This record gives sequence, structure tokens and C-alpha cells, in this order.
Amino acid sequence: ISHMHADHHLGLVTVLARRAKVVSSSSSERQQLTLIGPRRLLDWLVEFDAVSIARMSFRFLPNHCVRRADHALASVLSRDLGLESVLCVPVRHCYDAWGIVLNHVDGWKLVYSGDAVPSKKLVKAGRDATVLIHEATFEAGMESEARDKMHSTTQQAVDVGTAMNAWRVLLTHFSQRYAKVPSIGATRSGARVGVAFDLMRCTLSQLRSLPSMTRGFELMFPDEVEEQRQKKQKRRQQQQKR
Repeated sequence: ISHMHADHHLGLVTVLARRAKVVSSSSSERQQLTLIGPRRLLDWLVEFDAVSIARMSFRFLPNHCVRRADHALASVLSRDLGLESVLCVPVRHCYDAWGIVLNHVDGWKLVYSGDAVPSKKLVKAGRDATVLIHEATFEAGMESEARDKMHSTTQQAVDVGTAMNAWRVLLTHFSQRYAKVPSIGATRSGARVGVAFDLMRCTLSQLRSLPSMTRGFELMFPDEVEEQRQKKQKRRQQQQKR
């Protein structure tokens, strides 16, 4: 869990409660869920568990304790998930906000930004990532709004991927103003960029074709794409008058 905003952690209790129903209390330690998150998350879960019918079983490690490769659960994550290393990276968004870098023994590397403005620390830690999953709350041209709310634009997210030399960049966490399709447009380095959506699944083998899907989304929602184009043009005209 990257930070303590409701859209990122409220659903966790449902996942834990439902998991508790299918994993018996007598199960082995290997079936215990490892949860990494902000320090306040544990307090919140303990309070919720006290009034919950379903008992939630997990091992917890604060994000700030995963800033080094030799953290307390390193051997457990290697044994259970094949992760060669797990590294949390502090990012700028709100108090105790983090990105994460996962290195697998099979050679792939996944980086997740959490909610954040572009981060040089994340670029350095995620160098040569197989895939960067980066928030892109606002469209290109709305850098001022993104900065005020401590988020990133689509172009800023892609630029982070370029600086990181990520093979693929998967954009996510779009503003609700883009109800059906995000505004990507002529994003620089678009050849490596894909778009995420709710309930999406993407295997490592499917990453190669990920960028080709973006144009398909735009063709599915031509009215919305045209509306976004008109809004962008109007916003540009207003900026020119200032």
C-alpha cells in the first residue's frame, strides 16, 4: 500500500477478510499474506480487525523498513515469491508516500510509482525496469494542476519511464474527468506506453503488444476523444489570453 488515501487502502480490508475465509487458521506460514504499507496502516487494520467478524491474518512491514535490500522479510519474499529484492522508495505526494521496485529471480523488474510527482529517486532505483506502472492523473498541459495536487501528467509519467530506460510504461490512476478513456494524444515516446483500466490483467508475455492497444481504446470512444480535444484547445486558448 503506497499511502494512506482512501482510494488506495479502503479495499484492503475486504481482500483480507475474504482471504481469511478461504485460508484456514491452521495453514502454514507460507500462506500468510505479507503486507507492506505506511506505518499508520497497521493501526487502522488492528482497529478494524477488533470489530470485524472475519479475522485477518497477515505479516506487516512498514514501507520505511524496506529501504534496504536486507530488510526483515527479504528471505521470506525470496522463498515465497521468487523476489530477489524488494525496495521501497519515498516519493512526494502526501505524508509517508512510497513507490516500490520489485526484482525477480527470473530477470524481470517491476516499478510502481504510487501517487507522486516525478521522482529522481524512483528513476535511479528503477533503472532498466521491465515495466514501470506510473500514475498519470492529469493530461499533458495540466502540469500546474498536477503540481498543486502532487500528481503527475501523462507526459511526465512517460518521461520518468524514458529516464529510467523502462521497456514498457503502463499509465494508470487517471482523473475522473476521463471517465472512459484517458487523454494520451501524441505523447512523446508513445511506442513504449500502455493504458491501464479497472480489472485489467497483463502478463509479462503480453507487455510487448501493450502499446498497440492504446489506439484501439481511442477508436472505441471517438466522441470522448473529440470532447477532450476540444477542451484541450479551449484551455490552450485561455492560457494564451493570460
